Amino acid sequence: MARNVTFTVVTAPAVLPAGVADGASLLMQILSTDATPVVVATATVPAPALTTTFLAVADGSYTASVQALDSTGAPLGTAVTQPFTVADLLFNQPVAPIAITVT
Repeated sequence: MARNVTFTVVTAPAVLPAGVADGASLLMQILSTDATPVVVATATVPAPALTTTFLAVADGSYTASVQALDSTGAPLGTAVTQPFTVADLLFNQPVAPIAITVT
């Protein structure tokens, strides 16, 4: 069962490299956990927003990746990653009453 996945990022101040004017956005991605990861979903979130929601992510194991970008789209600093799992948390729990038919 597909689920919505929301990334909420915590940031800390860092010094911009020489010649870089600003940290313009965050690149947020969901990557497969294959030997060679594949991008499953991506969003570029303009500063200062720190949250985005990916809709209808299928069940499976993934890695979240968030990378700061400058105003030209070039990476700033290093990406932060974290594994997570999307799983079907619903099952058919029997409840009373039970309909009984005797023929």
